[in-house]
Order: sequence, then C-alpha cells, then structure tokens
Amino acid sequence: MHSFPWFPIGCVLPDALEVGRLIREGSGYQVIASRKDARTALVLRPGDATGSGLARQPAHIRQLFLEFEYARETYLVAPIASGEEVITLRDRVKRGPVNESDEIEEIASATACLLERESDADLSSALILTGRALLSTRSGDGKEGRRELAIALLTGGVALANLSKDEIRSFNGRITDDEIELFLTAFDGGDIQAMSEGRDRPLKGPISFSLPGRPELEKFFNEYVIEPSSDQERYEALGVRMPNGILLYGPPGSGKSYTVDKLRRALGWSVFEINLGAVGSPFIHQTSVALRKVFDEAKAAAPSLVVLEEIDAVAAARGAMSHDHKIEEITELLRLIEKASQNGILVIGTTNRRDALDDAILRRGRFDHSIEISYPSADEVELALKHMLAERRHADMPNLSNIAVKLARRPMSDVEWVVNEAARRTARAKRDVISEFDLMAAVVRLH
Repeated sequence: MHSFPWFPIGCVLPDALEVGRLIREGSGYQVIASRKDARTALVLRPGDATGSGLARQPAHIRQLFLEFEYARETYLVAPIASGEEVITLRDRVKRGPVNESDEIEEIASATACLLERESDADLSSALILTGRALLSTRSGDGKEGRRELAIALLTGGVALANLSKDEIRSFNGRITDDEIELFLTAFDGGDIQAMSEGRDRPLKGPISFSLPGRPELEKFFNEYVIEPSSDQERYEALGVRMPNGILLYGPPGSGKSYTVDKLRRALGWSVFEINLGAVGSPFIHQTSVALRKVFDEAKAAAPSLVVLEEIDAVAAARGAMSHDHKIEEITELLRLIEKASQNGILVIGTTNRRDALDDAILRRGRFDHSIEISYPSADEVELALKHMLAERRHADMPNLSNIAVKLARRPMSDVEWVVNEAARRTARAKRDVISEFDLMAAVVRLH
C-alpha cells in the first residue's frame, strides 16, 4: 500500500482540484482530498484492473472521468463534489443499516449490473460511486461471502448468512420482506429485473406520485409530468408536449434531491445524472463534450430523465469577462435542453442559486417551469409526519401540531430522522407502538 498520493501535494488535477492528503486507496485507485476545499477526487490508472473495468461502467459513470497526464503516464480522474464520498460496500456497513427504499433498490440494481458485467467481482471492495453504481476493484471467489455482506448491509453489521427475514427485520424495522428478498437476490446473482416485474410496482411506466407535506409540488408534477406520461395518446393527440426542463431551486436541504428521487421512482424511466459542479472542466470543450454525450445516450434510451445538479456551475450568468469556452458551454446546454422534449427527454435542474443563472436558461422553451422549494412550514411538516407515522404502528398523538411547529423551517430530512429515531427508541425499549413521548424525545435529540 502507498502512504502518499500518486501526485505531489499541490498538483492541480481536472476541475482545478489541488492535491491534498490521501484519504483511501486500493488496487488501482486512490481517493485524494482537495487541499483548498471539501471536494475529493477518485483517481484510476487505466492500465490497472480498476481503470480497465471503467469501460464496462454505465455511461453516466464513465463521463465523470477525465484523462490527466502526469510523468508520461495517463490517469483517469473523477472530481467528487463536496458532501459526496467514495467508499466501498464494506465501508458502507460501518455507516449503519441500509433502510431507505431508494438506497436498497439502487444498491441492489447496481450490484446486479456489476455481477452481470463481472461475475467474479469482489463485492466487498467495490466502490460506490455517484448514482450508487458500483466500480469493481478486484476479482473475488464466486458467491463466497456475498450473502453475508448483503445481510451485514441490511442489519448494520450482522454478517450471518442464515438469518431469516424476521431476524433481519429485528435489526432493521424499516424494511419490508420484498426489499429483503430483492436485496438478497441481487447479491446472490439472481435476476432482480424479472423479480421486480412481478412485484406491485412496475419498473416501466408511471405509478402514483406523492410528496408528503408538499401538496402543491405534488399537484404540479402529477399534472405536468405523471398524467401526460400515463395517458400519452390523449395528450399527444391534442398536441400537448412534455416540458423540456423543470428547474428546482432553494436552500440546501430543502428537499430538491428528495423530490427528484421520488419522481424518478414514479416514472420508471432511464435516469442520467450529471453533477455539473463535478463535471465542469477547466479544459476547453471538455464540459460541452460530456454534456452532448449524456444527452445522446439519454435520447437513445428514451423516455429518459436527465438530472442536472448544481446547474449554476455551468449556466452562470454571462458577463463582459466571460471566456469564450464558458459561453460555448452555456450555448451547448441551451441547445440540448431546447430539443429535450422532442427527443423523449425530461430535464430536471437543481440549484441553490437561481439568481446566479444566465437569463437565457430560464426562458420558456428551456426550463419551462421554475419552482422554488423552501423549508417546510408547520402545516407541511404535520402532513409529512402523519404520512410517515401511518406506515408504522403508533399511538394517538393529539399534540402532533406542536411537534410540527418545532420542526418547521428545517430540512425535510430532519423530519424523517425524527420519525426514525422515535421508532428506534420504541424498538430499543421493547415496545411495539411509537408514542408521542418517543417523538418528542427524538425532537429534543435533534436539537
């Protein structure tokens, strides 16, 4: 193992990321911290097994990497945005049980895709990348240890292959039998698509879309996206087209990513995610090339959803001092969005800084709708609490509105954390019903 990064401290990588300390490394890769900000970089050697395996990755993962020449050797570098982290599946076990439906399905799907590409991949050392795709770093020994890893992920560390579903749920009360079966099937190398098609929620075609606590936002997406998708013939006969793009803006933690996740699950379309804060390149034309590549692949997979996170990183307002290649990037993005609907693509952009965007990007025909997502009000929090509690056994809560007031103007993720913490307290106390006291105690702990 190395003790230092492959590059000297201070060396400037793509996306102007300045090399700092080495965070972790493995066979053919290193994760390096930026010296000047909270970003990191995943670095691969193309000649090593990990770098060679990149060619078999999904398009939205391949496009994260840029070539970088150093000491007559070519490396592949993926800048990782602040707040994101590259870890192995083994490291994910240490973070607690996988209990969110989205994460369960994403890891299961990524695992199935990896095993389809590399049947002998060592899952425990596979890297979890943006969009929860898995990048293999070394070969393993067939199925040995995979079921134990799956159960360790679901339970938060109990690596026993013979645990029953009831025993798994005793460690993780938030998951269902179907989710356990889906997860274990993926790690056993089974066909999770065939299994999923037999479940209640289909993989293709819209299903019901709901956003607990956000009735107006829920109504908008049902009216402008879900209904036209589920009744295409009627809408197309009347000449109604889908929006080219929808912009979601608001402060960090307000629920933009949560909204996008709910939409992608409801639509069941192919999804292409681009973190423009990470893909933006200091090298002329590189960003435009990456954008065109993703939109071309989204068109081939239509109907599809293209998610542009941190869109202000590329579409910031043009001024007198703008460089020609930056103007080119905005112009290319405008062209791609204008043709999105006719190519079967819906573009969702997210930003914390709507005021920083170029005026041209906000015009009708590009982002047809611009929606602010702010922190929830007390009424919205109360609706969300009722919905989340309805999925769990709980006692009457006459003071729920008072609890909602304490959680108002906070990220919706805090509300979800409080309900989960109250459930955890209930389980630890060997009780079967969440009480109002448990919920209040969770709010106190949050603060």
